[in-house]
This record gives sequence, C-alpha cells and structure tokens, in this order.
Amino acid sequence: MKILNQLQWKKKVKQKMKKQPTKQRTIRPFSKKLKQKKLNNFGIFCLGCAQNEVDSLKINELLSGRGLNYTSLAKANFVIILACSVRQSAIDRIWGKLNLWKNRKKIYIVGCVLATDKQKLEKKYPFLTILATECFFKQIPRLFPKYPPLINRLFCENFENKRHRSRQTPDHAYVPIQFGCDNFCTYCAVPYTRGREKSRPLKNIIQEIIKLIGQSKNHITLLGQNVNSYGLSKKEKQKNIQNLRQLTGDKLLLENEKKSIMHNNTGSFSDLLWKLEKINGLKKLDFLSPNPQDMTSEVINWMATSQKFSGKLNLPLQSGSDKILQKMNRRYSAQQYLALVKKIKRAVPDIELTTDIIVGFPGETKKDFDATFKICQKIKFKNIYIGKYSSRLGTVAEKFFKDDIALKTKKERFEKLNQLPMR
Repeated sequence: MKILNQLQWKKKVKQKMKKQPTKQRTIRPFSKKLKQKKLNNFGIFCLGCAQNEVDSLKINELLSGRGLNYTSLAKANFVIILACSVRQSAIDRIWGKLNLWKNRKKIYIVGCVLATDKQKLEKKYPFLTILATECFFKQIPRLFPKYPPLINRLFCENFENKRHRSRQTPDHAYVPIQFGCDNFCTYCAVPYTRGREKSRPLKNIIQEIIKLIGQSKNHITLLGQNVNSYGLSKKEKQKNIQNLRQLTGDKLLLENEKKSIMHNNTGSFSDLLWKLEKINGLKKLDFLSPNPQDMTSEVINWMATSQKFSGKLNLPLQSGSDKILQKMNRRYSAQQYLALVKKIKRAVPDIELTTDIIVGFPGETKKDFDATFKICQKIKFKNIYIGKYSSRLGTVAEKFFKDDIALKTKKERFEKLNQLPMR
C-alpha cells in the first residue's frame, strides 16, 4: 500500500474537491444569500395600547411580504417603534433606546407622537423618520425595497415590549372599528396624535372578522379610542362640537373640526354589534374601550341578550370626584357612573367589570382621592388599571393646570388603590 506524505495528501484532496459537482456543494456561512438575510432584518418595539399591537401585526405582515425577516431588536437593521403619548414615561423609554439603536440602517417612529416630541426627536436624531401610522402603511412600498421571499421567514405575534393582557389567548384577535377621538379629555393626547373620530365601513369590519375566523381566531375584541362612539348620531355629534367650542376660541380650527366630526355616516354601535352577532363561527365578542357617556341602553340590551358577548367590560371611571371629572372634561358625574354600573349589573349579573383610574391629577386632594377609593370599594371591580398622572405637552391640562401633586403622593395613592380586594 502506497503511503502519501503530507504534501501529496493535500494535493490529492484539492484535486478531488475540483472534481466534485457544483450541485453537491453546500452553501457556506458567508454566501450572498445569507448576507442578504442579515441585511434585511427588521424589529418592532411596541409601546402603549392594543391599537398599537394591531398596527404591529399589520407592519409585520406587510414587511414580511416584501421579503424582510422579523428578528429581535438586538439584531435588526430596521427598527420600527410604535410610540405612545399617554404618559411621559413611554416617550422617555424611546429616548433611552435611540442611543442604543442609532447605528442601525434606519429607524421609523409611528403611532402616537405629539408635535412637540416630534420636533425634539428630529432635532436630536436627524436620521429618524417619524410618520403617522396610516401614512407609514401607505409609504412602505417606497421606504422598503422588495427582496426575494425568505423560505423560512419568522412571523411573530409577540413583539418585544408587547403588553400581555389576561384576555389574550391563541383564539383571540383585535379588530379596529374606529380611530381618533372627539372628546378632548384635558389629560389626553389622542385627539392631537390620532386625529378626529372616523368609523370604519361595516363591510370592511365584517370581512376582516371572517378572515380571522378562518385563522381560528373566534374571540374578537372591537377596538377604538372611543369604541362606543362608532357611528354617532347627528345629535350626539352636535354635543361634541358644543364641547369643542367651549375649549377653543379659534374659529378656523373650530370650523375645520366641525366638518371632520360631522363626516360620519355609519350605523350605530348597537347596530354593528347585532350584525356581527350573526357571523357564523364567531364564538365571543367584546369591545375596548368605551366611554361611559356614550353607553346606550341598546348596547346594554345587546350585552344582556347576546349569545356571543364574552361577559367582560372595561368601563373607565378615571376619578370618583366630580370636581376632578369636570377638570378632566369627562362628561358624567360619579353618581351617573354608579347608576350606569347598576344598570349594567342588573342586565348582566355575572359581568366581569374592570376600570381605569388616574391618580394625582392636578388639584386632586385627599378628599377627591377618598371619593375615588370609596366608589371602587362599592363597585368591587374585577381589576383596576391605575395610572399616575403624567403631564403631556400640548394637552389642555398641561396648559392650564399645574402638576402640583408630589410623585410620592401619587405612588401612595397608587399603592392604596392597588391593594383593594378585587371581585
């Protein structure tokens, strides 16, 4: 047997490699195909409400359809941030992350961004692109080139920083039915970031729900910044216009907003619920978040007689003090809220009722907070979502009310409310 020395052996191996057919060669780690995959990764950082979660899913679907690959934020070349302007802490988190991500290929911010925050962010980080969410959807074909589709692309519903709610299960999905808000609560930035109320056409809502049922999503939660104002009547719209007139003396702004508010010709919210009730395959139906002032007897009747109502309702109280409710521009009193809850519980005795509360609103005294605490004790909510008041630039509260409640007091009130026994 012939024994090869080391030099002869290496030569023979090289000759064999040259004779090997091309089709048998495996793709090496630094091939062009894998380089492309690394360059076309995107990540999503989702803050805030369920509407942002729905928008995150849509962005994921649209970008994946263009051949981009969803990945973690640590590896992403493109980062899409869905911002929330309800609290300053959410904007502060974005500021904190931008220094970590500034070497990325591109960063986009969509969702709720106040004009003042937009100016500051763009001045500090010129590489940012900040767009309204709907505008971003329309510009995706221009902003992101189309790449060859990836065979094993990752489609993810659990984005980083996504808030997991107890209601979320594999068979559950959100369906937006209404965007924007005409109520102008003094603490809220939504009318300035999402615009005036617009209701989606019934046909589009039904088509989306049928599609989701085909994907085994048979528990649907209808979404809106003020969900039960869907398709408000002319009389109800006039109330919103009158309220807006009290908040602004700008005649041109008032006229433009009046046109925007009145441009809504859909049916009522209760009509929508009854039509969705008839969809085959739909097992559970509920909605988020309603405004107590727009809760009608027709909607309560649907909850009482529906075969598909999930039995869960979030009804924001915000405060149990009439003085604070008035400063917040919430158009109901504590007694009216209690009467509404009594009516709902009479119609649906086993309902799981949750609420939202803001503690430390400007001017909130111990007496005001005690009024809130007593109402929560009396109603015995299933859960209370508590927020410490945060002044937002551009809102009515920021302009006219001094944030005079110490952070320590806000935390104490938060803890006291949070320790209430739930139903």
